[in-house]
Amino acid sequence: MKIFRNIPAAVKLYSALKQFNPYKAAIEDAKKKGDYERERENIQAAESIWSKHVMDMFGAQLVVHGKENIPSKGPVVFIGNHQGYADIIAYFAALSPSLAYGYVAKDDLGKIPFYGPWIVRIRSVLIKRNDPRASMRAIDEGIELIKKGFSLMIFPEGTRSKGPEPGSFKRGAFKLATKPGVPIIPVSLNGSYKMYEETGIMKGARIDVKIHPPVETKGLSRQEEKQLCLDVEKTVKDGIRELQEECGCTADRFEKLAQLYPTPAYCTEVIHIYRASGLHESVQKLDDGEFLDVLRIPFAQAVQMVMNGEISDAKTQIGILKLHLLRQAEGK
Repeated sequence: MKIFRNIPAAVKLYSALKQFNPYKAAIEDAKKKGDYERERENIQAAESIWSKHVMDMFGAQLVVHGKENIPSKGPVVFIGNHQGYADIIAYFAALSPSLAYGYVAKDDLGKIPFYGPWIVRIRSVLIKRNDPRASMRAIDEGIELIKKGFSLMIFPEGTRSKGPEPGSFKRGAFKLATKPGVPIIPVSLNGSYKMYEETGIMKGARIDVKIHPPVETKGLSRQEEKQLCLDVEKTVKDGIRELQEECGCTADRFEKLAQLYPTPAYCTEVIHIYRASGLHESVQKLDDGEFLDVLRIPFAQAVQMVMNGEISDAKTQIGILKLHLLRQAEGK
C-alpha cells in the first residue's frame, strides 16, 4: 500500500524540522520585543536552510529563473500557482534566500503536529476555506502583517491542481496586495506535482520556478483591480507554459547575453537574449494556432550562416555573434 511506502518520507520530513530549531528562540524573542527586522532575518534564515535541506534530502532539483525580480526588501505579495504539497518547500527554496515571507494557507496546516506551529511562527495566515467571514478576517490579518513589513504568498486557485494545468484565480486573493498598495510578484512553478501527486509516493523531481517582474498596485480603480487579477493570472499561466518550453527542451541554467532596443526611436520595447545550457529533452508546448519548427544545427554552422546572410533576423544575429565571442574568450 502507498501509505506504508510513504512512511520513510514522513519520517524524513519530521526529522528535517530540527533545521528550524536554532532560530526558534530568536524569532520568538524578536516578536515579543516588536523587533520585526530581526524577526524577519531569522525567519528568512530558517526558511532557506530548512527548504534546501528537504530538497536535497529527496534528491529534488530546483531551477530558478528571474531571481533579479525579487526586491531586497518587502513587503510584497507573491502570487503563484499551486500544483502539489511540495510547493511550500520549492517556493521557500526559490524565494526565501532573497526575502522572508509567510503563507496564506488553509487552517488544516496549522493542526499538523510539530509542523503546524512553525507555519504560524513564520507569520503565515491560516484561512477556513468554507467560512467566507473567517476568510475575510484572515485577509485583514494578512494586511496588518504587511503593514508591519512582512511579505506573504497566496495561491489564488484555492487548492492544488495536482498537475501542470492551473485552475482559475479567485479575485479575493488580490485584496491582500491592493488594499495596502504593495507590489505583487507573480511566480510560475512547474513540476512539483511529480514529487507526490503524480504517483502518490513522495520522491525527487525537477521543479522549475519563474519569478516575474513586480506589478504595482497603488491607486488602482475598481476596473483596474479587476484587470490586475486577469493580467497576473495570464502572467503566471504563460510562465508555466514557457517553463514547459516551446522548443521541446528545458534548461538547467540561463545566462543573460544582451538587452537591446529594436526600435529606440519608435517604442520602448526591450528584447532580452539568453544562453541556455544543461538542456533536457521535453515536450513542445505551443499556443493554439502557433507554428514553430525546431532546427538543430552545430554552433559553428550557425555563426557561418550569420556571416553569409542565411540568418538575417537581427536579434538572432546579435545572440549568435555575442555568444561566439564569449565562447572564444572561454577557449571553446
